[in-house]
Formats: sequence, structure tokens, C-alpha cells
Amino acid sequence: MKATRLIAGALLACCLIGMMVLPASAASGLQGMNERAVKIDAGLQDDLWKTHAENRLETFDLHVQHGKDIIDVLETHQIDASGPQAVLDQFAVMRPELEQALRNHDRDALKTVNAKLIELARQFRQSVRDAIRASAGTTTASASDMAMPLTGTAAI
Repeated sequence: MKATRLIAGALLACCLIGMMVLPASAASGLQGMNERAVKIDAGLQDDLWKTHAENRLETFDLHVQHGKDIIDVLETHQIDASGPQAVLDQFAVMRPELEQALRNHDRDALKTVNAKLIELARQFRQSVRDAIRASAGTTTASASDMAMPLTGTAAI
């Protein structure tokens, strides 16, 4: 019995010491990581931002084109696409703001723009559904419509 208590006490002591030492060692390791992060070549960082900006803007343009294609399909089927078109116009107007945030390497501005784009993409999908329902004479949303996931950062 005494040996069991002794082993349990030793294990508890090791755990307590570990709980005190690990955060301190992790913090010192983090400082070392931050110092190494500063040493990243500025040219490399600029090239990576440039590549990111080019691909992000290309993706944005593809989302806008996809929205236009959806509106064309709606109009081909004589469905009033004025609601989706209005939302798509709001989405497309966000390009300069996105471009500026990317050019300035402004992560906070990117988060703000992305949040707006995600909301506009959600509104676009909803307005397309509403337009289709209105043309079909139905007004209720099915559970599967409401559960449609958002793909990408701001998929239209």
C-alpha cells in the first residue's frame, strides 16, 4: 500500500512540475520562432503576396463570371433575375477593395472584405432560390436548401 501511495505521489509531483515547466519552455520556444520569422527574405515574402493576390483576384473574377452564368440560365428560363443581379452587382463592386487590401498586405482589411463577400455570396444563393421559387409558385425553403454549404472563400 505504501509503495502504491509513494508511486502515485511521485507521479503527481512530476505532473505538477511538468505543468509549471512546459508553458515556460513553450513561451521561450515561441520567442525563438518569432525571431526566425523576422529573418524571412523580404523578396520571398513579396513574391508570395504577389502570387496570392493574383490567384485571389482571378478566383474573384471566376466567382463573378459564375454568378453571371447563373443569371443567364435564369433569364433563359424566363425567371426574373433582378434580385440575384442586384446582389451580384454589389459583389462585383468589392473587387477594388479586395485588390487594395491585397496590395497593402493588410490582413485585417482582407478579413473584413472576405466577411462581406461571404455574406453577399449567401445573399446571392438565397436570391437565386427565391427567384426560382417565385417562378414555380412556391415560397417555402426545404431543409436541404438551407443546409447548402459555402465553398471557397466567397463562392457565388
